[in-house]
This record gives sequence, structure tokens and C-alpha cells, in this order.
Amino acid sequence: MVTATPADSVTFSTLTKALKAAELDVKLGAKGEFTICAPTEEAFGKLPAEALTKLMLAENKEQLRSLLLYHVVTGKLLAAELKDGDVKTMNGEKLKIDVDSDKIGLDGWFRRSRQVR
Repeated sequence: MVTATPADSVTFSTLTKALKAAELDVKLGAKGEFTICAPTEEAFGKLPAEALTKLMLAENKEQLRSLLLYHVVTGKLLAAELKDGDVKTMNGEKLKIDVDSDKIGLDGWFRRSRQVR
């Protein structure tokens, strides 16, 4: 989850490009608070290159928007305040949160630590 603008870091450069391609950079940069459960460069690197390239095409903008909005929650969620349960994402689906003493899980994928950038 990101508490700063994703463009502030090279860790999120692919995410920043995807937000621009989906025209979400303007929406999420507008007034209001959002929490982005942001995939890092490492996570994007695990995707087949052709899948990411296809998603970035203009004809796939709605699919990309939905995928990205699945990683966004309205409001400010702080790691220290998270509890087990579901949160509604901006694409209308639920994201399952699992909190352990030293890590946070999102839909079964765990961060190595509760350190959140």
C-alpha cells in the first residue's frame, strides 16, 4: 500500500505507466484519499511481458482500469490499523486482508513484513 504518490519512486514505475494508460492518474490524483495496494516492479516482472504489453494497449483500457481499481480502496488505510476481513475496492470487488503479527496478506499474497511504503 502506498501513502505517497506512486510516481515518487522507481519501485512503482510500471504502476505509474499503467495508471496513465488507464487514465486513472488524474482520477486518483484528484481530491480525496485512496489506498493503493501497489504491485512493485518485482511483481510486474513476474508477468509474461506480452501480457503487460497487451494490457497497456488502448483497446484494453477498460480491462486495465478494472484490474488497477481492484488494487485501490477509497480512504486511507494504515498498516497498523488493518484487521482481518474484506474491504471493497474501487472496481466493486472485495479484497481479502489477512493480518499476522509480522506481515500483511492481500488475497493470499503476503508481504514479508508489515513495513508499508
